[in-house]
Amino acid sequence: LPEEIRLLGETGTGIASCPQSNGRLGSGIANLPALEAAGVAVSLGVDGAASNEAADMQSEAHAAWLLQRARKGERAQPRHEG
Repeated sequence: LPEEIRLLGETGTGIASCPQSNGRLGSGIANLPALEAAGVAVSLGVDGAASNEAADMQSEAHAAWLLQRARKGERAQPRHEG
């Protein structure tokens, strides 16, 4: 919810997005642009074996990309900080 995203940003809270787990559990697609705009530090994570058989960061990154493209279309552009 927007108010939850705002609170995360205000409190300096970071999150780990686990898109394959969210897909398996039906938890939805994280609104990464809104989270980042609110100042939330977003990282990519791999949940446990119960919701991600491979525990593979490459497949998790690919899933994140596909889900953001599904959510935001061409506005979803990859970027990373090293």
